[in-house]
Amino acid sequence: MQPDAQGASVHAIVERHRAQPLAVASVRDFRLDAGEPVDPAEALSDPCWSPYCLDPETASVWLVALPSTEDAGAAPFLYAAQHRLAQRVLRVPFDAFLRVCHTLPDPARLLLIHTTGRSGSTLLTLSLGELEGVRTLSEPDVFTQGAMAGPAEDPQLRVLLAAVYRGCLRLLCREPARLHVIKLRSIVVEHA
Repeated sequence: MQPDAQGASVHAIVERHRAQPLAVASVRDFRLDAGEPVDPAEALSDPCWSPYCLDPETASVWLVALPSTEDAGAAPFLYAAQHRLAQRVLRVPFDAFLRVCHTLPDPARLLLIHTTGRSGSTLLTLSLGELEGVRTLSEPDVFTQGAMAGPAEDPQLRVLLAAVYRGCLRLLCREPARLHVIKLRSIVVEHA
């Protein structure tokens, strides 16, 4: 397959590493093979892909494929489950990512849990996930990364990143639910 003009590619994970278990998700967490070009719309139509982190240097979103047997909503810490269970990495340039995610709806009802650490928010999130029609995600690091980076100085970049984060939200909440609940990591409070 010839590389597509949109620059999206899927990669096998050659090696995993993380400086420490609680580190924020980063492109440095995986060593990847050379990869194969892929159509981003076709790839992102597969629900196995979830946003892992952004790569500011290449202006791309990194998504990971989890096994179909894994329920991301059941993971107490999504970022840790993604790192441990990822089977492949999909890299999609921001512009192609936005074209695909623009077609997805915003979640109808969204509850963000944003607390200091050690407050019981993980237990609350897991408990809410037991309710019928409620879909939970605990600590997707793509949002942590954004909070830690802070607001972009360039107004155009700020608008672009806001759209990318909205696309990540839409992708994470694409599974139908009466209510989507996302619990953010406690360090987001410090950087908000």
